[in-house]
Amino acid sequence: MKTISSVIFLLLANLVFAQENSSTAGQQDKIVAVVNHEVVTQSELEELLAVFYMQLANQYSTERIEEEMEKMRKVALGRLIEDKLILEEAKKQKIEVSEQVFEQRFNEIKTKFKNEAEFQNALEEQGLTLSDFKKRIKEQLLMSTMVEQKVKKGITVSPSEITAYYQAYPDEFIRAESVEVDSILCASKDSAQRALSLLSNGNDFKEVKDEFSSGTSLGIIKKGELAKNIEDVIFNLKEAETSRVVETETGFYIFKLLRKIPEAKASLSDMQEKIRDYLIREKMDKRFSEWIEDLKKNAYIIIK
Repeated sequence: MKTISSVIFLLLANLVFAQENSSTAGQQDKIVAVVNHEVVTQSELEELLAVFYMQLANQYSTERIEEEMEKMRKVALGRLIEDKLILEEAKKQKIEVSEQVFEQRFNEIKTKFKNEAEFQNALEEQGLTLSDFKKRIKEQLLMSTMVEQKVKKGITVSPSEITAYYQAYPDEFIRAESVEVDSILCASKDSAQRALSLLSNGNDFKEVKDEFSSGTSLGIIKKGELAKNIEDVIFNLKEAETSRVVETETGFYIFKLLRKIPEAKASLSDMQEKIRDYLIREKMDKRFSEWIEDLKKNAYIIIK
């Protein structure tokens, strides 16, 4: 589901991607879809797929990425078709974007680059002139404004809706048992054993940590966040108790349990803003789907 902010993200991501990848500019561009009087080109599709690839690269293995990218091709083409429809509707409705809003967005994007030369190189690699790029920003802002007006305007969530959701899904508001932990991280087992020996002789944990540790404290940890062998040690400590030396991939730890925080259900007052935001997004998604489907029904769309 496209969100209102996604059109702006995609424009920035496409340009940033160009810092590390050459574009398809200069090659003969193939038309992959016709949307009323507009076309979707192969280069537009490849640009969006490149953005999806960046997102997937942080989550999956190479083999899994290849599988996911096959699915994403259809998703990407569908999104580009929707973009064309939204932009056309914005122009029909005579939506305007102020120069101030445009300049603010343009400057936000430029600050993502180290300097002017890097920005210009990114434009060149993407096959864009500055004029082309500014046109893209304006179009994306038009689309974003159109969606804001058509989808978000008038959506409200009442207190009774918030209460009803809180009561209907109680498990969503359970805060898992957690602990606050201080720790000493040593590069070698020998160093960790010396630190543990000092602690066993009554030396202050902070002083020993300052002398031996090469890492920061873990802070508050929820049950299920750490590897089981580490979690079993930490959650079985008593308050103020120090653990044995625990070997991990990053080194040798000694843990000290500062306090236990039992499982508890978050109150309605604590969660009402998050619930309101969720319900607003849910209503917006539903309204967007209905609106975009209506645009599609009244459009001439051919996929090549």
